[in-house]
Amino acid sequence: MSVLATALTLISQWHNLRKDCPAPIPSWICAWPTPTPEEDIAAPHVRWLQAARVWTSIKHTTDPHILFAFTSRLHDPVVTQLATDALKTLDDQAWQLAVGSGSREAITTYTNTWSAFSGRHLQDAQLKLNEFDDDDAWNTASREDSPRAYRQYLTHPWTRHAGQAQRRLDALSEQSWQSASAADTIEAYRAYLADFPDTKHQEEAQNRIRGLGQPQECDYLVANPNDPARIVAGIRFESIDAERAIPACEVAVTRLPKNPRFRYQLARAYQRGSQPNLALPILQDLIRQKYIAAYDNLGWLYLENKAVPQDFKKAIALFKQGAAADQPEAMTSLGEVYQYQQNFAEAKYWYEKAAALGYAEAKERLQKLREALASASSPDASFPLPFPLPFPEMPRTSRR
Repeated sequence: MSVLATALTLISQWHNLRKDCPAPIPSWICAWPTPTPEEDIAAPHVRWLQAARVWTSIKHTTDPHILFAFTSRLHDPVVTQLATDALKTLDDQAWQLAVGSGSREAITTYTNTWSAFSGRHLQDAQLKLNEFDDDDAWNTASREDSPRAYRQYLTHPWTRHAGQAQRRLDALSEQSWQSASAADTIEAYRAYLADFPDTKHQEEAQNRIRGLGQPQECDYLVANPNDPARIVAGIRFESIDAERAIPACEVAVTRLPKNPRFRYQLARAYQRGSQPNLALPILQDLIRQKYIAAYDNLGWLYLENKAVPQDFKKAIALFKQGAAADQPEAMTSLGEVYQYQQNFAEAKYWYEKAAALGYAEAKERLQKLREALASASSPDASFPLPFPLPFPEMPRTSRR
């Protein structure tokens, strides 16, 4: 092929190809045709001349699109190798900049740019991105600092912090076990096993659950029907035989001194046996542990001026804490206090809440209050009176 024929061919292909040239690549590079084998054999000097001229104009470029297009379309081995080496240099420089920045954005930019040119560091870039994902997952687990979070992290495909996660899981397991042992309740051991089903304390926790689930004589003699922690039906306060209940519960507490259920039942037996001084410290400690049934019992000690000075505000505060935990006895006690103060609207409100929970005594008091209001000459007179001192007319409750 003559030089003139080659020039004419190039001009023709220039017009046909420039419109399809990718935006980052100058159209004049796209216009250079890939020579056929026959052209390579017939006119190698033309091929070299074409490549040399183009290379002279682009050898200082920092745009990988141009270099890549050059190596793809112009196949002179010498000049193409020069372009390939330049492309590798740009690749290395881009990678060093990305690594030096230490940011996910920079690594992502490198990957997005050089994936089109088969970048030499794409595998390293993917590893870096995996490390970023792993660090994010680890930071999320660390912030939550829960067994669920660490277990979820350990399912992550990249777990460079697996050792730390497992050590933290072990530490949380021991902390939870100490808490469960201190509480020594069925609920505490069940919660522990729910969080740590494969723990080394699994067998011991299951044995404690079985042991605590066996009713003792103290349970049958004193358990409060409205105690969420009870394991038997329970018995009303006025039906407690204190002479039998006190020694039975003292034995139970001696055997299991940390168990709050037995300690509560012992305090209830003391109250029934007119020994409020012995019940007081037990109930105060149970309140610190947020033992729900104890709020009503301790509130009545403050109302009745037994073991502690009479303190109506303290009693009401205790009743309200119990009511906030949906304890129907505490709700009914609030209703009794407000009824005594002639604040009938508040009394009715608390009786209704306790009755809605199925508490029979609250239903009885609500019915009596409604009947009294219906027969009163001024049923709307529901204004509160100041707290009277002392509190002699407050009826004795059967719920203590």
